[in-house]
Amino acid sequence: MIISMTCLQARAHRRQGRAALALADLLTEELPVLLWQVQAAEHAAGSLLGVRDDGDPASRVDAVDEWARRLGVTPSWEKLASHGGEYRAAGWHLGTRVTVRAWLDASPLEANT
Repeated sequence: MIISMTCLQARAHRRQGRAALALADLLTEELPVLLWQVQAAEHAAGSLLGVRDDGDPASRVDAVDEWARRLGVTPSWEKLASHGGEYRAAGWHLGTRVTVRAWLDASPLEANT
């Protein structure tokens, strides 16, 4: 079965539209402010990426934790370099994949153990 590029683009546009509606709904809630992207890459089209890259590390951890609670998920840590990694939470809202992340120098999970 051959799917035309136009069909794939139309599907990506629909997914992005649904993601924009999901984001608008989430932004009505009292949650930490994030920098948002509606993903366009075909494999991730229509997903949302929220990043908290300002403020002190504790405020970034708190932001991810609050969004994780809203999404009903547990945050995770992924070491990406010898000096840091990503603290993230990923879940679903209105049929849209939502990922929230913050760069940290050290795992907030190890600090709490």
